[in-house]
Amino acid sequence: MDEFMKTIIRRLRSERCPERVLEKVRRAVAGDRAPAVGLGRIRLGLGAATVLLVLSATLFLLKPGPKLDLTQAPLPRSQPPEGTTSRQIYASLGSMGMVLQEAGNRSGTIIFQETFPLLRQGLETTKNAITPKNKP
Repeated sequence: MDEFMKTIIRRLRSERCPERVLEKVRRAVAGDRAPAVGLGRIRLGLGAATVLLVLSATLFLLKPGPKLDLTQAPLPRSQPPEGTTSRQIYASLGSMGMVLQEAGNRSGTIIFQETFPLLRQGLETTKNAITPKNKP
C-alpha cells in the first residue's frame, strides 16, 4: 500500500468530532431542541379553516329553501289541436312507442353481441386459472 494512503488512514482513525457538534447531537437526541416556530401558527390556521368549512357547510345544508305549495297551483289542461281525434293521438303515441321499443331492442342486441364473448372469455380464463390441471 502506498505510504501516502497509510498516512491518510492513520489520520482519519485519529480524527475526532468537535465538541460543539457532539453537544448539538446530544441536545437533539435528548429532545432539548426548540420546536419549530411556525408550526403553531399553521395548526391554528388549519383549525380555524376547518371550523369555518364545517360551519359554512352546516349553514348551507340547513338553509331553508323556497316554499313550494303544489296543491294550490292547478295544472293547466292542454287541449289537443283542433281537428285531431283521440284515435289519432293514440295512434301517434303508439307509433312513437314502437319506434322506441325497436331502438331499445337493437341496442340491447348490439350490447349483447359485443360484451357476451368478452365475458365468456374472461370466465373461461378464470376457470382455467382456478381449476387444477389433472394429468393422467
